[in-house]
Amino acid sequence: MKKILVSTIVLLISVAGFSQQKGTNDWRIDWQFGLPVGNNFVTAFSALGFNLGYSKFIKQDLAVGLELGWNNYYQYAPKKTYTQGNEAVTTDLYKYIYTFPMTATIMKTFHAGEVFSPYVKLGLGGQYSEQNIYYNVYETTNDNWGFVVTPEIGAHVHFSKNNPWSLHAAVRYSWSTNAAKNLGVNNVQSVNFLLGIACTVL
Repeated sequence: MKKILVSTIVLLISVAGFSQQKGTNDWRIDWQFGLPVGNNFVTAFSALGFNLGYSKFIKQDLAVGLELGWNNYYQYAPKKTYTQGNEAVTTDLYKYIYTFPMTATIMKTFHAGEVFSPYVKLGLGGQYSEQNIYYNVYETTNDNWGFVVTPEIGAHVHFSKNNPWSLHAAVRYSWSTNAAKNLGVNNVQSVNFLLGIACTVL
């Protein structure tokens, strides 16, 4: 985790160039898909997610903003017998991890051409999460708030030179302090891919 944070910060500081005029506003909406990592509770790929983002350029190559997201990761476990102490139950079950991150972001852009505009971004904030098991008529539920860090690398692909609309694509790693010790989840982590549209206006 430390290596990822250090690498992202170095990229934010060292990448050169410019992409937008100071004062420009960038709005984004993305479909977000990916998979949880770092735990054995839920490991399945999920396409149930979205992300909303806004950034304002305070320099030609530097923007600050806010983001809001949601993800639903789930996994089915076939019927088997589970034992705990002197008790045993035979059932199938569904395991879920829900995440709802809210972050402040800093984004560094660099201009590689009129069509392709890459960037690196770092988000810091809070995350509400649930880690649940549903089996037969029973459920085990956890809900908690945690601190979340989201380094990201992506790009805008512009339709034309002066067109405010562009395609947006990115890959993001998310690490949070949300945990469910009773389910073996020490941190809620995920790797996500974002695909959507962006509008850049003054």
